Amino acid sequence: MIVIDSLGSGGAQNQATILAVELKKSGYDVTVFTYFENSFFKSRLEKENIPVISFTKQGRLGINVILNLIRTIKGRKIDVAISFLNTPNFYLAVSKCFVKSFKAIISYRSKTDFESISILSKGIDVFSNHCADLIVTNSFHEKDNWASRYSALKNKLFTIYNAVYPSTTTSLRTRSNNLLSVGSVSPLKNGKVVVDALNILINEYKIETTLHWVGRHNSGLAGSTQYFSEMSERISKYKLNSNWNWVGQQDDLQEYYIMADALIHASTTEGLPNVVGEAQMEACPVVISNILDHPRLVRNEVDGFLFDPTDAHDLAMKIKAIYDLPDSDYQNMSFESKEQALKLYSINTFTNSFIELIETNKINSSHN
Repeated sequence: MIVIDSLGSGGAQNQATILAVELKKSGYDVTVFTYFENSFFKSRLEKENIPVISFTKQGRLGINVILNLIRTIKGRKIDVAISFLNTPNFYLAVSKCFVKSFKAIISYRSKTDFESISILSKGIDVFSNHCADLIVTNSFHEKDNWASRYSALKNKLFTIYNAVYPSTTTSLRTRSNNLLSVGSVSPLKNGKVVVDALNILINEYKIETTLHWVGRHNSGLAGSTQYFSEMSERISKYKLNSNWNWVGQQDDLQEYYIMADALIHASTTEGLPNVVGEAQMEACPVVISNILDHPRLVRNEVDGFLFDPTDAHDLAMKIKAIYDLPDSDYQNMSFESKEQALKLYSINTFTNSFIELIETNKINSSHN
């Protein structure tokens, strides 16, 4: 069983539903358990006849979710349950206290900031880790983050990179003076640095381009609304309105990856960003912040560029470097981007790695 908050459009929901589908194709009887209404990825499950059990969360603690999760695990005689995100991890951990007969695998999808996390949140995560049989992170930095603080977890921790379905796009890329950023607006996405870099690119380097930002403006993330206002004010201040396109949330991003000269990913804290893998799979070079696992994803000057996420001038210079490349070098960078995606985000590796955890508590050696 897969336990996730909803079937919404987020990266964790994407990976959870991919895993459900691929496990079903591998012969497993799969059920998905959710507690918020959002059907963005529901059709993916319906195509494979994967049942979705959903109980709307009541109250802040969601006691009804825990009770129904326990009943579902018992009633369906679940052997293994895999949760995605911190709150589902907690619900699964509590369930494990009442039902000992199943294996609980919890999954972290972003960086745990031990400097700013509340004592309550930290305590919940520590409890979840203690109750879980295995812990999966989708980045090496998060695995090391926990292991360095809690050495007793080392034998429980495994890293499995996200999966991206292969693209069938084969045409050569041509630059079109379009850039792309993807993500819900929030301070964590570091959008103001992107605005500042675009201003430098256009007004100092005289490179005319348009940046398309795909994602929700009012995501509910902490500081989202205020940050969107601050970004918008900065865009107006720099007179970049004609060079900036707020696209909003989109169901299908493929056309945007194909259209863009590069994906600009300035995020300062997350696990393995799905959008980077998706862009690379479409042979789109990536300019990405030089932190976390990002240097493992993008080989600097090979399939994209790394930049200092605190330095808008550095980002502007790296975008300029994309436009300064001769056409043949740009095509080669695009090719290398696709090759990197095929290597890092293999559906088979992703699925088989989880199967090894399910069956033998071992992990595919290619991801250790």
